[in-house]
Amino acid sequence: MRRQFFKHRDKVLEQEGEKQFRRLAGPGAQLVSSVFETPKAHYEHDLLVIVGSTVLVVEAKASPPIEPSRLPERAFERLRQSFRKDTGIQKGFEQAARLQRRLTAGESVPLYSRTGELVVTLDPQQHTECFCICLTRDNFGHLATNLSLLLEKTPTEPYPWAVNILDLEALANAWDFLGWDFSRLRDYLRQRQQVQGLMVGSDELEFAGAFIRHGNLTFGLDARVDLMPLDPHYSDFFDELYIHLRNGGPAPSRQFTKPVLRDVRESLRMGQPVFGKAEDLAGLAKSPGRNDPCPCNSGLKWKKCHGR
Repeated sequence: MRRQFFKHRDKVLEQEGEKQFRRLAGPGAQLVSSVFETPKAHYEHDLLVIVGSTVLVVEAKASPPIEPSRLPERAFERLRQSFRKDTGIQKGFEQAARLQRRLTAGESVPLYSRTGELVVTLDPQQHTECFCICLTRDNFGHLATNLSLLLEKTPTEPYPWAVNILDLEALANAWDFLGWDFSRLRDYLRQRQQVQGLMVGSDELEFAGAFIRHGNLTFGLDARVDLMPLDPHYSDFFDELYIHLRNGGPAPSRQFTKPVLRDVRESLRMGQPVFGKAEDLAGLAKSPGRNDPCPCNSGLKWKKCHGR
């Protein structure tokens, strides 16, 4: 019964994930579910989202996170074993990364249905960008938002994106509200890979909220800091949007703002907020010039985008 329950849970998660990725990808996307790398149904991938030259390889993992041991010396090892097992995030990454590695190596990848029929062929000349995504049913907290803690990969491989289904739906709602298309999701995934281990937060919506509030996450790369904990209030955007959509409350602000960095260590030492020095902000407070690229990554100049 337990095995059947989790198998059904996986299938439902795959269906819900496909629904949300269809919203994020837009009408021109190609979505294929449950495809295999061989005609004999070996090496399955739960969902592929193909938009132009970009491929999202989505692996669904519906098993809940394990409860850590109360003994400190055993707690970490139990969490690591759960992270690595067949139903964990590590396994999801390895499944998706197999396809990503083949494309990166310049190999053409045919994908088949369970009955051996050819469904789609990925061409490395055409499909030049591939993201690995692990979709979970439950919230894994810091283990998912900061994959540098437990994920095992080669140093040159990009990080995957681990997201739970509720956060994915909230993200799709935000994209609909903002009128954003797949190109903005692609920007988010690119930048999200880069800030793994540098920006930390307890919830994926804190990262997405920062991206929405400031138009990008590159401020975390530009600032000269060792570690950047995100303000939990970044996720308030999604609470405000939920209330707006469900109960007619005021709509959340669409306006981009400049990020402000606070030195946590100095703030604790001084007993009052101490904000980052100008040289630590590395130009973050500098307003873009009229002909500079807009910080929202739209590809337009500032004067023709948010500078109007």
